[in-house]
Amino acid sequence: MGRYVRTRSSGSGCGASLSCTTLPRHSRSQERSLITHGPFGILWVGIGLVAFYIALVWINTLLGFLLTPLFTLPATRLMDSINNRKARKRD
Repeated sequence: MGRYVRTRSSGSGCGASLSCTTLPRHSRSQERSLITHGPFGILWVGIGLVAFYIALVWINTLLGFLLTPLFTLPATRLMDSINNRKARKRD
């Protein structure tokens, strides 16, 4: 990552009193090289995403199994107690 260099130009596109922004100069090998991670980088990212989503589904499944009884058991007891009160009032 290069920094932009501000230079003063006395012609060629910029006025005499304006400053122009030019890119820093690089060697020929840097100009022609393309940054790529190749097919193995894509495979690693794919494997990582698959592992992430498997873990996400797994933890959501576990949360469903573990948290459901925490809500259904008290709700069942509450509904039983309400129904028992109604039955006592009827008698």
